[in-house]
Amino acid sequence: MLSMKNAITPTLTIIKNNLGRVFGGYSDQTWSSVTNWKASEKAWLFSIDEKQKFPIIGQKISSAIYTHSDYGLVFGVGHDICIALPRANDSESSQHSKATQVLDRLI
Repeated sequence: MLSMKNAITPTLTIIKNNLGRVFGGYSDQTWSSVTNWKASEKAWLFSIDEKQKFPIIGQKISSAIYTHSDYGLVFGVGHDICIALPRANDSESSQHSKATQVLDRLI
């Protein structure tokens, strides 16, 4: 996933959690493994279930996405959407459980 996110811009991320909710985000910025907040006036989040689009507003524009080698995709200064990359010592069930906990809290 990391090599894919380094190569693609813009990105539209679509997520379906274990409760069947569908949501995601759009970014016009390049994802990378370098630790960095990236600004964007064009980034936004969405919920298919709620039929809503949530633009990045105000001071949060300066931290629309976060790039880091230990993370997958992070949208928003409050980690509004955060997909963690699995660690080598995590079991598959542990990885699924952690991702599920994060995604269930979002919407």
